[in-house]
Amino acid sequence: MTARNGVPARPARRPLAARFRWRMLGKFGASSLISTGLSQAVFALVYYLHGAPTVASVSAFVAGAIPNYFLNRFWTWKRRDRIRGVRELLPYATVVVGTALLAIAVTNVTDHLVAPVGSHLVRTAVVTGSYLGTYAVMFGVKFVLLDRLIFGPTARLNRPAATAAPPSDDADPAGPTSPA
Repeated sequence: MTARNGVPARPARRPLAARFRWRMLGKFGASSLISTGLSQAVFALVYYLHGAPTVASVSAFVAGAIPNYFLNRFWTWKRRDRIRGVRELLPYATVVVGTALLAIAVTNVTDHLVAPVGSHLVRTAVVTGSYLGTYAVMFGVKFVLLDRLIFGPTARLNRPAATAAPPSDDADPAGPTSPA
């Protein structure tokens, strides 16, 4: 970078398309497809056998959340460091449990709305579709939260602690000046 009048030039900003993490999003999508496929199969089976959307949602959540965590941590974001208990698992759990609670609410409402439908197979398909729809809507939100808060390079847990004291309010931002 060239300097002008002793002031370093600002780096040029890359276009939005170049800054967005497309490769990461692709891997997140692939890991989500794997987890969602497993989760959907468990949801449909449990709902069909027991007819309880809450039991099916919780079963499906457990079936999908565990492999999703490991796929995202180790494959999508290539994190190889030690898993940081509360600093990593608690925010992850908050994101995925929040999504699961939303899915439970949506599937219960859907189950109530389709209760009059005579065919149990049709009810299963519709309620299972609402479960999938919830996760489809939350896909982008989860990507941003996992990238910014938990696994990505800008995640708070990766930032080094500030070692320098913050500048005082009376400090001149231009630096020291010579007396006139």
